[in-house]
Amino acid sequence: MAAESWLLGIEKVFKVLPCTDEQKVVFATFMFEGAALIWWQLKKPLEPLWLWPRFLEVFNEEYFPEMVRDQKIQEFLNLKQGNMIVCVYNAKFMELSRYAPHIVSTESRKARMFEAGLRWNIKNKVEILRLPTHQEVLHAALIAEESLNEMSQFRENRKKRIGGNVSRGQSSKRQSSGSSSGNSSAQQGNIVSQGSSRSNELPTCPTCQKKHWVSVAWEVELVMGVAKKGTRLEIVL
Repeated sequence: MAAESWLLGIEKVFKVLPCTDEQKVVFATFMFEGAALIWWQLKKPLEPLWLWPRFLEVFNEEYFPEMVRDQKIQEFLNLKQGNMIVCVYNAKFMELSRYAPHIVSTESRKARMFEAGLRWNIKNKVEILRLPTHQEVLHAALIAEESLNEMSQFRENRKKRIGGNVSRGQSSKRQSSGSSSGNSSAQQGNIVSQGSSRSNELPTCPTCQKKHWVSVAWEVELVMGVAKKGTRLEIVL
């Protein structure tokens, strides 16, 4: 909202330029233009002395209607860190807390409110400390977030290392299997080659004049009456 941005800019100036509450009103209204200037010209005569707290009250009533303020208050009450990093969550918390000063009226209440909106894995590390101020809770939350990020990175790196080792092991097995298969094929080829080579070296049979293996002729003495002693039996392989 334009009015909100303007007011934030004015309050930023007051942090480095010391002014009394009356001087703040004079400086701020001097910057008005257009509709804002007309509004102030109508309001100024209604009170004899304008101080900064009263000016803010009237200004907010005009430019931040009650319905808008209620919406901002509800947004603040529902604020959760979710997927935001801690520093972004803190910036949103500080922005919305301006609409609900009664909810964070003390440092302790502000600390508990900020703590309640933290993501669970950060909150459970911080809330047990029961830190008294918002700044201390913020500091602890940043440390917890950094620790969780480091742990997540460590696990990711370990997963990559384990995955790499498994992949290399499977690759080695495939190479070993391929090598064994190749050796087996080569051995079979050698056997076939040797068999073919040996077939060319077969001797010529003196009986049938063909090439084949012939066993040593054994002298067999048949015991049957019709057989002649000295009959030769050739065993062909």
